[in-house]
Amino acid sequence: MTIKCKVCQKDNPQILEINRNLKPQLLELFSSLTDGFSKVVRDIGRISDFQNGHRQRLIRHLHIKSSNFEKLQTFCKEEIKKKNQYKQDFFRLSIEYKRKCEETSELKAKINKMKSSTLELGDVTHDPFRTPVSGKARDQRSFLTSTPFKHPHRYAEDVTETTISATNQTDSTISFAACGIPVVSTDPGGEMLSKVQIRTILLHEFKLGRKAVEAHENIVKAWGPDVVSLRTTQLWFQKFRSGDTSLEDEPGRGRIRELDDDALKSLVEADPRKTVRELAEDLQVSFSTVAKRLEKLGKVKKMDQWVPHELNAEQMLRRYQISSELLLRNKNDPFLDRIVTCDEKWILYDNRKRSSQWLDRDEPPKQFPKKKLHEKKTMLTVWWNSAGILHYEFLKTGETIDADNYCRQLDKMHENLARASPAVVNRKGPILLHDNARPHVSQKTSQKLSDLGYEILPHPPYSPDLSPTDYHFFKHLDNLVKGRVFKNQTDAENAFREFIASKTPDFYRKGIHDLVKRWQKCVDSNGAYFAQ
Repeated sequence: MTIKCKVCQKDNPQILEINRNLKPQLLELFSSLTDGFSKVVRDIGRISDFQNGHRQRLIRHLHIKSSNFEKLQTFCKEEIKKKNQYKQDFFRLSIEYKRKCEETSELKAKINKMKSSTLELGDVTHDPFRTPVSGKARDQRSFLTSTPFKHPHRYAEDVTETTISATNQTDSTISFAACGIPVVSTDPGGEMLSKVQIRTILLHEFKLGRKAVEAHENIVKAWGPDVVSLRTTQLWFQKFRSGDTSLEDEPGRGRIRELDDDALKSLVEADPRKTVRELAEDLQVSFSTVAKRLEKLGKVKKMDQWVPHELNAEQMLRRYQISSELLLRNKNDPFLDRIVTCDEKWILYDNRKRSSQWLDRDEPPKQFPKKKLHEKKTMLTVWWNSAGILHYEFLKTGETIDADNYCRQLDKMHENLARASPAVVNRKGPILLHDNARPHVSQKTSQKLSDLGYEILPHPPYSPDLSPTDYHFFKHLDNLVKGRVFKNQTDAENAFREFIASKTPDFYRKGIHDLVKRWQKCVDSNGAYFAQ
């Protein structure tokens, strides 16, 4: 049997010798290929298992989706069924409402006829047959007069009577007089409705199932707005709903009620935001009575005061602690003249405010331009103490207050302070009072203040009422620029120079030394904002 090479299929002795020499290497090569193939097979098996698991999860997920879709479909069918039922109910209610509107229109027509009637209640009460009428009408009137007044609308629908006017003309009208409801003449000299007559009409409206507001509207349309008030109508309807249909005054009813000052004071203190009209309705007295009594009690209506922030308990406690500490420190070692304070403020170019003016009745109101969303303005930074202004700057367009800018201004202010008050800088040491804005509390600013030897005075957050620049300096500056219009930044700067030139040293001293009073007020109010 001839041995051949498995690769080239030749039986050349030299090739076979080469194969024998390379057999170990070939076996190692084929072994590595076999291992690689086995690894590939294992990887394919794992991938197949993963795909099968993923397929099963996908099928399970689709099954859940299908189940949810069936539930959603069932829910939609039920909702459609409910919607159709709502449509049917709405259609039925629309028909009922239309029918009631028609009935209301018919009743309004009857009421209008009642207004035009010339028959007065006195004629029927004292001599109901004084006017010559036909026998049939007399029988109808006699029947209605003898009928108890329980359901007047049942007997008044088809009753007609013939009346003789001043011109002897026959007039056929609908009349409620025979069943207890008065018919008022539209003549200016006609008889006014009495209380019992008005209450009879109210009971009639109540028996028809109407609400108090609807009854009041019908009565106003028929007899005018001065017959009965809406509040009185509501009170009588409330009485009728309780089962009491009597029309007579209860003992004490109808007299002017005496207003109890204690009751009024209790209502006002329980809800200070109630209006005078609401208080009058609660106490069932007139508007003027409540207004006069409130004035007698020393009560006046005041608008809520704007506050910078809604303080929480922790912030109020912080304000209380700092104010207490500073009060005690100033008492033992006065330090107010060592304080340097600063702050920033936007100054608008247009400082006009829309307000009312006294004009003639037929004169049109003056026009006022609407404020723009982004108004022109410039930022002012001012540094001062109890002796006066130390430094101020107006920022240029596009410039902002950052740590670098703040430190630069701090250097300029310190130079001016060293010239104006060398004793404060060299011996006592200056104290800086500013808020906790980011440029003020940055690391660079803190390092600069430490190098210059400044002490930072504790200042609670959200406390402009404890900052002299806010409660004193800027407040007076606002009064100066109020109503003024600046064309550019130069005009604003000139206005500020005009402001500081008009102030005396007492102005600056008062602003700083008022801190003691304000710290005390803060302590007295337990850290809350106090009245200015």
